[in-house]
Amino acid sequence: MDTSSTRQAAHYDRILSDYDRHYYDPLSLEYRDRFILGPLLDGVDLSGLRVADLGCGSGETSLSLIARFPDVEVTGFDISPEACRRYREKVGRDCYELDLTRGHHGAETFDVAIIMGGLHHCVSDIPGTLATVAGMLKRGGLLLMFEPNRDYALEFMRRLWYRLDHYFDAETEAALSHDLVLRQASGAFEARKVIYFGGPAFYLVYNSLVFRLPTGVKNVLGRPLLAVEHIFNKLPGRWPFASFLAQWVRAD
Repeated sequence: MDTSSTRQAAHYDRILSDYDRHYYDPLSLEYRDRFILGPLLDGVDLSGLRVADLGCGSGETSLSLIARFPDVEVTGFDISPEACRRYREKVGRDCYELDLTRGHHGAETFDVAIIMGGLHHCVSDIPGTLATVAGMLKRGGLLLMFEPNRDYALEFMRRLWYRLDHYFDAETEAALSHDLVLRQASGAFEARKVIYFGGPAFYLVYNSLVFRLPTGVKNVLGRPLLAVEHIFNKLPGRWPFASFLAQWVRAD
């Protein structure tokens, strides 16, 4: 691994337990289901398909896919050895250590790849990362992604937070502009759908780790915030929103 990759693996190994505790509690999982996975999978049937879960962490995304599509064939990939160990234990499926910025040399190809907040950890080489993902997909295969939105009105505050908070590694991660990232794919993908979202509940429910929100407070605020989120996400444009979802199709 190069220096940035080594940093990413070590960083994620350090924060993995805290991350899992905050992002996979019942309220956060409800947020993921309603505002992330639900819209991201709209119009997509993964039944019987081979899916690569990229940056899979401990495996919650794969478990959600299996719950929705019981006969889906999922395989995990993550840069963190500890995440891969937990994935195999929790999901019971294969998981392989992979640095997306360094290429993938496996012979197998997939019908779908899903990456949930992992691409913005590959800013050292986004074009190379997208080439790796394209090489893992069959022609016409689908790439599903959820990433932080660089076109967000409060992006300057997020950049500052990345530098100050030890849960981030500002040297190796940054928010992404969807249109720029698509151009960096160099024609390998075509965008099928883009959705911008993310308001109060995105921060105080889903990202409670970042705000150090105690579980008791989160449980009290969570339900009203989820209701507000549904209304907030109806705003037009991309600048009010912290994140985006995208469905891409491999074009070549």
